Amino acid sequence: MSKKKKTSTSPAGSPEESNGPVAEKLNFYSEQTEPRAGKNPIPMFLVILVGILAFASDMHLMANRGGFDARIYQPYANLDELQGDNPIDPVLEKRKLGKRLYDVSCIGCHQANGLGIAGQFPPLAGSDWVNAEGPNRIIRIVLNGLQGPVNINGTVFNGPVPMSNFGALLSDNDVAAILTYIRSEWGNAASAVTEAQVKGLREECTKRGATAWTADDLLKFPVK
Repeated sequence: MSKKKKTSTSPAGSPEESNGPVAEKLNFYSEQTEPRAGKNPIPMFLVILVGILAFASDMHLMANRGGFDARIYQPYANLDELQGDNPIDPVLEKRKLGKRLYDVSCIGCHQANGLGIAGQFPPLAGSDWVNAEGPNRIIRIVLNGLQGPVNINGTVFNGPVPMSNFGALLSDNDVAAILTYIRSEWGNAASAVTEAQVKGLREECTKRGATAWTADDLLKFPVK
């Protein structure tokens, strides 16, 4: 007869079960306590510390806020103080505006370097017309346009397309800004053009209508 292998069983609650993994889990959960709401007060020193930090932060912000203006920084507290120590140069600001307008209205023909296009559009860099003592002639050109041949530094330009007039598109200040930029860029060193100078010629040019100037017409006017 074959002998059957005896299997040992342990009754529930026997030492073997109480020492096993199941017992460990039961012991773990039984040892946990329910959470309880307490009434522990916040330490007074912590309340005082937070108050001091908040006050100090507010004082620092008030002293250095600059009106929350990105242009203002220490040691300045407002825009008036900043501008007082760093006055704005009106001619420089006009040149900046003039460049922006030039890039929109003039760069296609006269190019970014002011050299124009050979045989078609005359250069502005080093031009005797641009660097004239006064801007009376070139103001008229911008307001009414230019047609026909023009002699620039001894070279005749007679492009297939007349220069457009910008009188109806640009304000007096805009015209002054463009010409100020042109007369001070690419090595040019002529004086700035004022809004008043443009305004003084605006009425005359408006009466002329859409008729562009010729070089011969313009040479009859003094440069200033």
